[in-house]
Amino acid sequence: MTTISDIYEGAERLINEFIRKEMVAQGHHLTGRMEESLTSDIFKKKLAEMMEGFAVDYTQYVEHGFPASSATFKQVPFLIKYFQQRGYDEQKATAFAFATVKKWMKEGMPTQASKRFSTTGSRTNMIENAFAGNESKLNDYMSAGLDFVVEEHYRKEKSEKI
Repeated sequence: MTTISDIYEGAERLINEFIRKEMVAQGHHLTGRMEESLTSDIFKKKLAEMMEGFAVDYTQYVEHGFPASSATFKQVPFLIKYFQQRGYDEQKATAFAFATVKKWMKEGMPTQASKRFSTTGSRTNMIENAFAGNESKLNDYMSAGLDFVVEEHYRKEKSEKI
């Protein structure tokens, strides 16, 4: 028998798919680590069932960006790895990492130039954009699922009483 928890698990898969598509559309795809990290937890809080989503820690910076005042050279080691994953040798990756931090110190992150990697023109708010662009699909899924659960329980109760 289908349960409300089953509906929530299906909603989780749907929501994560929406977010993954938006990540890729905004150009936030290299290793797939961020997309693969998307998970959620379903729990009860008083009378309501809640769903809370999680992702790797750097997702917050990709989601919101950060101001120029937050850029530091402490970010260089992570950027070196990033550029090496893009196929650059250590020397070029290091040079690109320092250049990127210097650019972030002027513009913040994302930079204006990074928009060229996005098919949507946006480089932040991927989670919000994923929900906004798919709200009706999620509502339709939840409504149909809950209608099914109610109907299934009604039929079971009706057949047990006869």
